[in-house]
Amino acid sequence: MELRHLKYFLAVAEEQNFHRAARRLRLAQPALSRQIRNMEEELGTQLFERVPKGARITPSGRAYLEHVRRILAEVDAAQTHVRGIEKGELGVLRIGFNDIASSDSTFGASLRLFRERHPGVRIQLRAAPFSDQIEAIRKEDLDAGFLSSFPHHEVGDYPELEFNQVAEFHFLLAVPQSHRLAKRPTVQLRDLVEQPFIWFTRNTYPLIFDSLLVECAKGGLTPNIVQEAETRDARFALLGAGMGIGFVHSASAHQIPQGVALKRISDLHFPMPYFFVYRKQTKAALVKQFANAVRALQKPPR
Repeated sequence: MELRHLKYFLAVAEEQNFHRAARRLRLAQPALSRQIRNMEEELGTQLFERVPKGARITPSGRAYLEHVRRILAEVDAAQTHVRGIEKGELGVLRIGFNDIASSDSTFGASLRLFRERHPGVRIQLRAAPFSDQIEAIRKEDLDAGFLSSFPHHEVGDYPELEFNQVAEFHFLLAVPQSHRLAKRPTVQLRDLVEQPFIWFTRNTYPLIFDSLLVECAKGGLTPNIVQEAETRDARFALLGAGMGIGFVHSASAHQIPQGVALKRISDLHFPMPYFFVYRKQTKAALVKQFANAVRALQKPPR
């Protein structure tokens, strides 16, 4: 039995007349009558009593009508939902982010702007570092992601992905305001020799961890790491408690605790490009529309 047969049955049930139902369906009446008889034979029950003035639905037909209406309503709802997804009005958008994204205003603003424009879309967020996000986007486990990268040549390793640079950040030095370096407008790496450092763990961002140590060595600094912490909040708490000094990325400068000063490091050259990433060949309207929201809020590097 096909979907059209259910529509034929519904028309006859609602019109209670084969002639009016055939006209509504734009079918010849004999063809409609034949289709209904075929349905009755397939179901093994009579759906209508043929009477002089029309068609009277039988008890079996009335019970069947409830199911038919529910089935056709679900089909209509499914078609509406699919069309909404195709237009970017409905669906689920899965987006990855890292701690820089959660600190930067573009991330939150793009979410708000997209939700205002597409209130019927549900957004699922997943916190993950660079490599995990990249792999998830390539496997289509994520639709897109906000992530930072260093060095720049990593971007070229994934030709199937679109890297839309949102901003560029750099490292600042966080020191207690009582520290002797707090009054300087800028510092150099050699000024930090033997200073106690609060550092992030290598497993959190291994590429940045290793690259940052290399850049420090170029400036004559081997950091005296006295404490490692996995999360940004833990590092900030230790910095705020005066347990040492540390590097923080400029995206989170506005979240530094009281009693801590930020200083530029004149000889630390460590740019961190920050991207919105998605598959180049994606056909998902939602992804493209979210990318448009990100571009509308994009700010120049700082």
